Amino acid sequence: MRQRILLMLLLFRAVVSYSIQPVTFQKNDQPQLIGKKIEYYEDKKSDKKIEEIANNVTFTPHAKDVANFGLENSSFWIHFQIFNNSDLPELLLEVAQPQEDEIELYTRNADGSFIVIKMGDKLPFSERSYRFPAFIFKLPLLPAATGDYYLRVKNHEQQQVPIYIGAPDDIINKNINSETIIALYMGIILVMFLYNLFLYFSIRDKSYLYYVSYVITIGITQIALLGYAFKFLWPNNPWLQNNATYIFSSLSGIAISIFLQDFLKTRIVTPRLSRIIDVFVLGYIICIPIATVFHQYITGYYMLQVLGMGGAAIAIATAVIALQKKVASAKFFLFAWLVFLLGVIIFVCKDYNIVPYNSFSLYTLPLGSAIELVLISFALANRINILKKEKEASQMEALRAAEENERLVLEQNTILDAEVKERTKDLQSAMVELKRSEVELVNREKMSSLGLLTAGIAHEINNPINFVSASVSPLKRDILDIIDLMNEYETLHGDGFTKERFEEIEKMKERLDTPFVVEEINMLLNGIEEGAVRTANIVRGLQKFSRSDEHIMKNADLIDGIENTLTLLSTQIKDQITIERDYQPIPFLDCSPGKLNQVFLNILSNAVHALQSSNRKQKIITIATYVKDNCIFISMKDNGVGIPDSEHEKIFDPFYTTKEVGKGTGLGLSISYGIIKDHKGEIIVNSRQGAGAEFILKLPIITY
Repeated sequence: MRQRILLMLLLFRAVVSYSIQPVTFQKNDQPQLIGKKIEYYEDKKSDKKIEEIANNVTFTPHAKDVANFGLENSSFWIHFQIFNNSDLPELLLEVAQPQEDEIELYTRNADGSFIVIKMGDKLPFSERSYRFPAFIFKLPLLPAATGDYYLRVKNHEQQQVPIYIGAPDDIINKNINSETIIALYMGIILVMFLYNLFLYFSIRDKSYLYYVSYVITIGITQIALLGYAFKFLWPNNPWLQNNATYIFSSLSGIAISIFLQDFLKTRIVTPRLSRIIDVFVLGYIICIPIATVFHQYITGYYMLQVLGMGGAAIAIATAVIALQKKVASAKFFLFAWLVFLLGVIIFVCKDYNIVPYNSFSLYTLPLGSAIELVLISFALANRINILKKEKEASQMEALRAAEENERLVLEQNTILDAEVKERTKDLQSAMVELKRSEVELVNREKMSSLGLLTAGIAHEINNPINFVSASVSPLKRDILDIIDLMNEYETLHGDGFTKERFEEIEKMKERLDTPFVVEEINMLLNGIEEGAVRTANIVRGLQKFSRSDEHIMKNADLIDGIENTLTLLSTQIKDQITIERDYQPIPFLDCSPGKLNQVFLNILSNAVHALQSSNRKQKIITIATYVKDNCIFISMKDNGVGIPDSEHEKIFDPFYTTKEVGKGTGLGLSISYGIIKDHKGEIIVNSRQGAGAEFILKLPIITY
């Protein structure tokens, strides 16, 4: 009796179940979304069995093409029926959501029992019947038959369930086409990664290192969202598949934040927004353990959405401010982020059914990401071009200054010494006059320092120039011989050709030994070219040092200024003095680069002079840079003769010098002291006689 009642209940439930409209599959139908012909039930505790679901719950009809259940911890049961109105003995069911933790398909047998097929990201990828990110189930269904199916899904991320029914070949081809699109995207990621990594190793610009970190993490994030990372990168690691979205989304957010701060110099251009970016970095760091350690997946997912949208807005705002402050590369960065933000908006709107679920909305995020990566690469390349143009302009100005310096160098020291002695006598009674002459004396001191350097460099330039001059005469002779021979051949044209005349010209060619002449011409030209290159390299050192914008505050690399100064002093240093460098990273400084270069030259030339006057076997100059208490410190230390204690208070006095007449004006350290004071800094001196001297420049990091 009880068995009859149970059988009647099952039959009644079957009749009720079949009250929903079946999905009819016609011959030659393309894969179709069946969301409008399903009904669903939310199992909030995820504890119900299929028998209870099939007989004791009330399903809710669904009215859209794609089921979207939002962010919930519940399990969702989906019920649908399929009528096979084709001649195919088997159909395929595809759930085109690659991130399902648990997905189970229940098929009802004729006796009322159920067969279950289990899949999901909690199982290794190798256990799938079809090796695609989408979940594909075989549906054995004879022609003209109707199948009754239950689908259980559970996911800790956005619960969107697009369900397709189609012929096996069509479903397979659909997924192959998707893999082709992803292959193109992965190719773009790989090209961007290798190209920018090569540039980093070529020019050692840390912006490229931050950028390649972003490229690889955002690439993995995108293919993880679409399920291809599980297939290609970690097929046997379900834990990583379930946490990849949170890990790599956070890492890509951290990478692009650090890149943004470095590329657009946010700590200088917009310090307030830069601090906000630091907060976003902290948020991404916190998001990783929230999801992976504490398993608060919904909280982590919401955090990623807020951080992603908010971070994109901050990035765009930062790029706009940088563009207003004439940071030319910011326009590429701004356009790149607008494109990427548009892709994010469309992708998120797809998750909330604001825009329809289709191939465009599904792949808009990787498409926007690919365009963004290409545009940021353009931005990096554009910055290199800008720096190159600025460098070339600076070199031209330096060259003009060097040419003027060559004309004045011989007379400057004598004139300056005479003027210094004259002004010393009138110092107490002519302070007003001294103030008026201060700028003139500073400029002449700089020219004097450069003059002394140029005098040493002149000998270095003379050698290649002499070689070029010596090559001109034989080169001219060889070319004239070749021209004469060619003119003789010209006489053979037309009626002028005779055998005797041709033989005379051939004998002339043998006398000239034309193969040797050609070889000699090539040798002379190569020698001239080498001489010209050597001369250009020597002059370039002067070009890098000299600046015409010394009164303009600009963002400058102080380490580059130190290295330019060492280049100018190389003729004095040679192999006699060892330069030891301890450069810790320091930020670019808003300063007058030309004036600071003059300070470096004054201190380092004094160190060279002190070492030349000492008897030490090993002569060393140590240069160090570091940041402390929001100040840049530059230490220049030698192991020369040192400074007596009695002279410590005098070394910054105007016109005080211990050098011989004609080799120093006594203005170098005094002018340097004034320049550092103008930059709100100070000079610290550590020295004692016989133990070398150390000059420490302390410069506050100030944004003007």
